[in-house]
Amino acid sequence: MNIRPIILAGSIIAFSTALYVLTAEISNGAEKEYLQIVTLNYRNGENDNDGILLDLYEYSVVDNKMEEVVELPIDSVYPVAYYDHTREKVFFSDDPYGYYYDNLYEYDFETNKIKQVTFGKNVFNDMFVVHDKMYLNVAPEYSTVMKPAIFDMDTYEITYLDAVDNDTWYTSLSYSSLTNKLLTITNSDDEMRTDRVRRVTHIRPKSIVSFSPEFKNFEELYHTEDYEIYLSRQLDDRHILMTYDQSMMSLEPRKLKILDMKNKEVSDYDIHGIYEVYSFYPRSNGKGIYILGSNHDRVFDLYYYDIQNHSTQKVFQPGDLPDSHRNIVDFIYYVE
Repeated sequence: MNIRPIILAGSIIAFSTALYVLTAEISNGAEKEYLQIVTLNYRNGENDNDGILLDLYEYSVVDNKMEEVVELPIDSVYPVAYYDHTREKVFFSDDPYGYYYDNLYEYDFETNKIKQVTFGKNVFNDMFVVHDKMYLNVAPEYSTVMKPAIFDMDTYEITYLDAVDNDTWYTSLSYSSLTNKLLTITNSDDEMRTDRVRRVTHIRPKSIVSFSPEFKNFEELYHTEDYEIYLSRQLDDRHILMTYDQSMMSLEPRKLKILDMKNKEVSDYDIHGIYEVYSFYPRSNGKGIYILGSNHDRVFDLYYYDIQNHSTQKVFQPGDLPDSHRNIVDFIYYVE
């Protein structure tokens, strides 16, 4: 989970995963891609005295059309959201009582009502759906670490990867339709609290791990103690991209590296026009990468990088999103 403070009208709000979901539907043999976009905004337009609004938009890549799905008042610790087309519901995290922990809520378009669907002291992250199963990274109330889980959108039950492991952190949970596997980054809670990490290296030893959607067949693909990695995504059947800093203390812009899984070689992966990468997702067709970050003019936005042409452009043009709704933070990519 990456938490970046974004300054709005003199106040600071900590965001984690306001959500884009890039979905693909099969229509006449062709993929139709969409972006679901969550933005967070001041309810009164100036400050958080009257609360925060979560706005969910859906953007059709093929049709180049933007539609607002829903606007919801929230006070989430870490805001995540997902619009399920089949059930006509939006699932989102919220802390309406100010307890400093989240639960999941459901907004039903048919009844126009909001219902709490989990009950506990949780933090949610990385929300996406694979084969009608919702996957989450969750820090439940009994644990100090984030762990993968499956959330049943009908029964509201949560099934954890390992309910008793309180040492292994799982971050950057994603799914690749190319491999039909989940990808994550792991590290030990005990190890990251050692004097060596806290006072000497400032680098948490981490591994990139893949496993099946059934939480089986775990495989460590890469391990490093040379730099701090944050996100990892499958680029193609041979390569993985990752964001990294030289250490947790680094003030340099966050960049990308590429891992060749065949020969285990890692090299820098520079993207033309991009100064810093906050989050990213390669497309399933291998043609490009969506990047949330800043360009060399330090303009924070969502960009698209064409791999073949080595060109970068903004995804949204002026007017696609209202000016007050441009607090875009992160996005998740998946294919049905």
